[in-house]
Amino acid sequence: MAVDSADPDRLYNIYQPLSVSYDGGLSFDETPMIPADETKGIHADFHAMWIDENDPKHFIIGGDGGLGITYDHGHSWYFPETIPVAQFYQIAVDHERPFNVYGGMQDNGNWSGPAYTWKRGGIRTLYWQYLVGGDGFYIAPDLENPRFGYGTSQNGDLYRYDKLTGYYQSIQPPAPDMSAKLRFNWNAAFAKDPFNADALYYGSQYVHKSEDRGASWTIISPDLSTNNPEQQQRDYGGLTLDLSGAENYNSLLAIAPSRLDKQLIWAATDDGQLHLTRDGGKRWKNLTSAIKGLPLGAWIARVHPSAHEASTAWAVVNNYRKGDYAPYLFKTTDYGKTWQNVLVGKTVTGYTLSFIQDPVVADLQFLGTEHGLYISRDGGTHWVAFKNGFPSVSTRDLVIQEPESALVVGTFGRAIWVLDDLQSLRAIAKGELAEPIAALPMNEVVQVKGLFINPPGNIWTGFHTTFEGENRAFQRAEIPVFISDVPTEGDSISVRIKDDSGREIQHLVTKGLKPGLNYVHWKLDEQMHRLPGAWVSDESRGIAVLAGEYTAESTYKGSTVSSSISVIDDPRFAIDPSIEAALYQYQKRLDSLVRNFSDAYNGLATLEAAAKKQAAENQSSSLQDELAQLLLAGRDRPVDRQVGAWQSDKITPHSLLSDLLKLSRARTMPLSDQEYERLDSAKAQVEKYVEKVAEFKIRHKNVLEALAL
Repeated sequence: MAVDSADPDRLYNIYQPLSVSYDGGLSFDETPMIPADETKGIHADFHAMWIDENDPKHFIIGGDGGLGITYDHGHSWYFPETIPVAQFYQIAVDHERPFNVYGGMQDNGNWSGPAYTWKRGGIRTLYWQYLVGGDGFYIAPDLENPRFGYGTSQNGDLYRYDKLTGYYQSIQPPAPDMSAKLRFNWNAAFAKDPFNADALYYGSQYVHKSEDRGASWTIISPDLSTNNPEQQQRDYGGLTLDLSGAENYNSLLAIAPSRLDKQLIWAATDDGQLHLTRDGGKRWKNLTSAIKGLPLGAWIARVHPSAHEASTAWAVVNNYRKGDYAPYLFKTTDYGKTWQNVLVGKTVTGYTLSFIQDPVVADLQFLGTEHGLYISRDGGTHWVAFKNGFPSVSTRDLVIQEPESALVVGTFGRAIWVLDDLQSLRAIAKGELAEPIAALPMNEVVQVKGLFINPPGNIWTGFHTTFEGENRAFQRAEIPVFISDVPTEGDSISVRIKDDSGREIQHLVTKGLKPGLNYVHWKLDEQMHRLPGAWVSDESRGIAVLAGEYTAESTYKGSTVSSSISVIDDPRFAIDPSIEAALYQYQKRLDSLVRNFSDAYNGLATLEAAAKKQAAENQSSSLQDELAQLLLAGRDRPVDRQVGAWQSDKITPHSLLSDLLKLSRARTMPLSDQEYERLDSAKAQVEKYVEKVAEFKIRHKNVLEALAL
């Protein structure tokens, strides 16, 4: 309930709809201010309300779908799209490049969207696709073909979806007979078989298995819950009935098949039961009594089998529903015979919700609690709260996208976060840190093709009217280096990029260093020369390097370390490598012409400035007009027009080179004979111009020497 800040008889009832009383609660308007059918454009199922104490017409309502803001007592509403407050239960990833993130949201269905994009403007809401309806929970794409996948919802609903058409169909497993009732948790257990792409598991009180993508099912376990009839009522009392499916109990919360042993499957329930089968479901062993310190009836929310040892697993347990907010993370190393709560005495706050072990470095582990994300570099002996902008928020799920070494974090209230540099954390966890500077390993880097890559919708940005998630940098490599001391303000890292022949192709200098992890940005390019007057911005690049192996030699305070950088082609284009190689050679020839022209032209421009200075001192320069004409012959720049009217239709060496630079920046097809002829023509014009400049300097040698003085 909420009370109007000016009228104590005006009450707001905050539940599925938003209803109003004008008589102090004796009665409520039969027509809700915001109905449950969401026809006002604001998502129903409300939890919170704020009323402006100085203006009762202005209030904010918060619910499963975000915020609703009104300034006229609820007659009209505004839904802000700039606030990332999604409540995710489960998340998943595919192996596309860029890879996509999938998630099930509270009362908002199952969605997918890019973890990063090769477009400007960040990660926008409009990139996300709605896949399966209802309350969203587990969602899992087919890794072999991510067009298809599975999504779950309340009451045990399970669907197979098609991202391309938007079509999805129910594949929920049936009860074993007409008299049996399946008990599915609100957030029912689901898992894919790591050994069979067509097989999946689903949990009621039983473990159901399908080997044909949900077309048919087999029950492979007995009832693994306590099966307590007193905990299976439809009506537990109270003012209102709870018949949403959230009241279901004595059901499976987690099914976790091992990725090392296809016969080994863990299963856990919402009433504190943990089972293990080591023969694919023929026999199940109840391990509950072996877990010393497990609160009676606690939720075993997740089981995480180790990716390194089949005998090892972790059970994520929480008991906050009974007023116990302690963190529980139980570990076994002997197939469940013995367990230990590895968080006892640790500096971890908040009840536990998620856990994952890195599949590459066993000692690198991540823990999600109600208060945020924790990292351990030593197998769980010590835990450190991960900040770096990550909020203190309910951290519900953790997934590692293995091909690109990224940790994806699903939160209940602050949407999805991606930590896309696990390679550096792995090296740090292994202690691979030389002093005073260490080079850290990198993922492959894609040479993204394109010039001005814009998102759909507005060409520039959303102008702060819609959310734009931070995007991963593209068309550049972020070279990680670790500094073990404390840099001063003047310290820098010098990085020399070399190709596989040892030829230096780029030199970078980075300042503003900090202790620990730093990144040097290389635009995946070689040094190139610029035409006089060329527009240079942060996005400007040199000659894009070809796919291949490169080395970054980083020097800091006299110490030099090397990093390997593997550059790969843009996977969206099937271009023959010979085409890319020919374009690269074309650009190198063009760059040589730009250098020759620019040296000649810029030398004249310096002389012109000196001649103008001489004229300003009332010492007439007979060279000034000739210099001006020679400069215009190289690059026509009309000086008798209004501001902004700078274009010229005269053909000059500058205009020819400019056109060829634009032509060669982005190509997907072979260069034609005509384009080589244009390059030859530009070469002839540049050589002619360079000769004119040389002749001019010879004719006026004495005067020019005087000007130089």
